[in-house]
Amino acid sequence: MTGKEDFRTEIYKDYVGFKQWEAPSAINPQEIYEIEFQRLKVKGPLRILEIGYGKGEFLDWAKSKGHSIKGIEIIPELVEQARSKGHDVQMLSVMDLSGGRFNPAEFDVVVIFDVLEHLHVSEIIEVMKSIRLLLRPQGLLLARFPNGASPIGLIQQMRDLTHVTQLSPDRMEQLGRITGFKLNFSGNTARPMTQGKNPRWMRVILYTIRDFIEVTVGLLYYGGRVALDPNMTVIMQKQNDKNEH
Repeated sequence: MTGKEDFRTEIYKDYVGFKQWEAPSAINPQEIYEIEFQRLKVKGPLRILEIGYGKGEFLDWAKSKGHSIKGIEIIPELVEQARSKGHDVQMLSVMDLSGGRFNPAEFDVVVIFDVLEHLHVSEIIEVMKSIRLLLRPQGLLLARFPNGASPIGLIQQMRDLTHVTQLSPDRMEQLGRITGFKLNFSGNTARPMTQGKNPRWMRVILYTIRDFIEVTVGLLYYGGRVALDPNMTVIMQKQNDKNEH
């Protein structure tokens, strides 16, 4: 093991407690997944792989929607929890995706929420190449990470010692060109209307203010709106080689 792997491995030993994943979620994850999947513009049922599924909330949602869902995690207790609920999961590092446990072109969609920022650039390139091999032709990669193009996203990035790479739409486009993906969508992560104790009307007001700030800052500095929310979602589409059909 390298030094880089060592420091992350040590921190992950207490990761469930640090993340307070035993406590109820302060947001409605089901609503978030509904919004994110509408952005894919594909109809199910789909064959999906989730990388680093954490609490397993997306596994639960995907299964409830009739999708065929598999997952990988590196924290043993999270693997045990998911298996106890009947999920098809493996204890596997994201760096070992190409190890032969999945078939080439097995999945329609690969979901990787809040994982890429934990990897160094060289590791992200390797992982995305592995993901590409697991996707069917024109398959989709749905990724979420702290918004590295926003000062608000910097706060999110700095909340975790294992966050080692800042990502943005431009950086994801670069990564896609290297690894065989096209950037189809980038923007603020889904904004749930049911979050914490705030009523719906307050969420509407807060999101409207955010929109105004994004448009104003974007016009002042970049000539168009910029996404400034703490987290960003991107959708990448596999680009086929000439010998692929």
